[in-house]
Amino acid sequence: MTLAWMAALLRHRAQAGDDVRGENPGWAGGMARAAALGAALCALLFFALASKAGAVTPGPIWMITSVSQPTRLAHGERSGQQHYLVTATNNVGASTNGAAITISDRLPVGLELDAAAAVSGQDDAGNSVKCSGRSTVTCIDAENVARLQPGQVLVMTAPVRVAPKAPAEVTNRVSVSGGGAPRASSREATKISSAPARYGFEHVDGWATEPNGTPDTQAGSRPWGLTTTFDLTTHLTSSGNLAPVGSARDVSVAIPPGVIGNPSVVPRCNAQQLASSTSPCPTDSQVGVVAVLFADAPLPVHEAVYDMVPPPGMPAQLGFHILTTSVYIDTSVRTGGNYGLDATLRNLPQSLQLAGSTLTLWGIPGDPSHDTERCRTLFTGACSKPTPYKGAVEPFVTLPTACLGPQKTIFRSNSWQKSGRVQSGSFVSHDNHGHPVGITGCGRLPFAPALTAKPTVTRADSPAGISVDLRLPDLNSPKGLAEAQLKDATVTLPRGMSLSPPAAEGRKACSEAQIGLVDASKPTCPASSVIGSVDIKTPLLAHPLTGGVYLAAQGRNPFGSLLAIYLAAHSDGVQVKLAGHVVPNRKTGQLTTTFADNPQLPFTDLRLSLSGGPRAALAMPDSCRTYVTKSSLSPWSGTKAQSPSARFRVSAACVSGFKPSFRADARKTAAGAFTAFSVSFSRGDQDQFFSGLSVKLPVGLLAKLAGVKLCNDRELAAAAAASGRVERAHPACPSSARVGYAETASGPGPSPLRLPGNVYLTGR
Repeated sequence: MTLAWMAALLRHRAQAGDDVRGENPGWAGGMARAAALGAALCALLFFALASKAGAVTPGPIWMITSVSQPTRLAHGERSGQQHYLVTATNNVGASTNGAAITISDRLPVGLELDAAAAVSGQDDAGNSVKCSGRSTVTCIDAENVARLQPGQVLVMTAPVRVAPKAPAEVTNRVSVSGGGAPRASSREATKISSAPARYGFEHVDGWATEPNGTPDTQAGSRPWGLTTTFDLTTHLTSSGNLAPVGSARDVSVAIPPGVIGNPSVVPRCNAQQLASSTSPCPTDSQVGVVAVLFADAPLPVHEAVYDMVPPPGMPAQLGFHILTTSVYIDTSVRTGGNYGLDATLRNLPQSLQLAGSTLTLWGIPGDPSHDTERCRTLFTGACSKPTPYKGAVEPFVTLPTACLGPQKTIFRSNSWQKSGRVQSGSFVSHDNHGHPVGITGCGRLPFAPALTAKPTVTRADSPAGISVDLRLPDLNSPKGLAEAQLKDATVTLPRGMSLSPPAAEGRKACSEAQIGLVDASKPTCPASSVIGSVDIKTPLLAHPLTGGVYLAAQGRNPFGSLLAIYLAAHSDGVQVKLAGHVVPNRKTGQLTTTFADNPQLPFTDLRLSLSGGPRAALAMPDSCRTYVTKSSLSPWSGTKAQSPSARFRVSAACVSGFKPSFRADARKTAAGAFTAFSVSFSRGDQDQFFSGLSVKLPVGLLAKLAGVKLCNDRELAAAAAASGRVERAHPACPSSARVGYAETASGPGPSPLRLPGNVYLTGR
């Protein structure tokens, strides 16, 4: 596709005032596939950065880039085949004012204009501009100057020749001024080599701006506009044409954790609407625009970006329709990692001529400054007339609520030609001058969690479940800041509420391999390890995340502790798996559970419920009164932890006395005979606990100790250190010290836990 061909097509669109689908099916199909891929690749970064919506007056802001085509320039004359493509984009929310616009390219030392070709320039409105110069090339748009809308561009193509002694790497310096926007400039490195570049990303970048062009670093802020851009490496074919080095097959991007997109705030478009020319996507479902650049044409093709109805098992999806092709970008959450967002495109068409793409995603789709881009087809980057947003104005993207410094966004891609070789590119969040910047202002974020805790019964000293409900406000105003997200949560149950021994009967534990905390697989924990359920409501998903609470294996869990639990919940393709450290007070049995470093994902309600019934995990306190569940909740913002508490009352079957039963029996009653002797004690649920036991044998009932070996202190210590399972299989005390056996029934309710054991003679 030549520049003249593109200009003719643009003029045709401007005259026709509608879609060009079907004008030339052969060309349109190839063009559509390439444009769709460009849109898709750029859209992979749609959550990479965010800016804050505020009361700042929008104004035009320039963004300027330059790329060498081909990626590596070779020494000598190339008959106009080597050039710099310089693109100046009106990057923010108002049109330029019609004043003259100047692009300047200060060519690197060792490079000069190639006399075999001419410098050219053009804008998205189809106007050609005048260019001149040699070592510094200048294009001035001064006649019939178009008012470039946000996203529209002015480009300059400068053919160059490389001197024989030019260094191996040079720096190209470009700038743009005029149109009512402040001057902008950039510097790009260029490699000089006769060897062609490998497939990959020549240039990757992204930034966020306020409506006036200043970067936004405020934690939890609501974005105004997002822009991301990339260029793929190019080379000269054997026939001298410019083309990408390879055809992209798979492309993925890892987005920094804490950057949140909420696709539920706008109406969604379905696949039929996206492809239809008669029943198109709802206007209010548009969330941005994309501009796609091809290797042999300097002007990009613009199209609308829509929020789509995702397929089952996927949290969100974006869609584009360029000419005759629909393309979709799938999203996922990095379960087992930092729970950031991933976007992936696989098995792309091979017949492409994509050179680069620029995406602007609207952080607040309903902002009036986007009205000039809100239309079905904006082939030249702007609508024929502004279209107002009709729905409720809500934010689509929110910055992280953690002030963790500059964040990196990583691209990965392979080509059809070398699918086993994955290439990567990345950028770090930065200001308008390229200096790395991170998130700031965490102290301004609200954090107001609320806690309730309600047991399944109010009966004293009985098996019980409990439902712990943690809530955070959903602050979804486009003018405010988001609620800080929860980082660490510690909940301490009241004194007297302890583990219920009957819960261990028939119980199996979940291993680290079965829960799979470090990957996105579904848990394979045994059913008998389930001790409760979890339900998480988040504004990001159409359905709550639901799942189970599992008992972790003793000693073989992330904490190496006696007690731990796992939480696993899923919905719409999102899987969350967390480990909780449970610490019992050695004297009182009071339980404290901590979940640390929780995902930077917002929720409004998290309910963790431990099951009730005879085999419930917990035992109620034995006194009738009001009990307090305490908490310590820390936000990712690093501000002060909050300590909401919850109260419940035990009001039935109160423990009020102590009337234990006692029984002693001798198997044989003949005088002077050797006999087995048994003693048993028991108490009811309404009786106080035993604090100690002692037995005084009747006069004349004696024990013969001769020939019985003692279990020494070392052996007793080994028995105390071993687990019950190990001690039963391999007793620490010798069998010659065994003088009997015991059975203990422990715990409240009708089915106490019964544990057998041996009785050994010791020297104490």
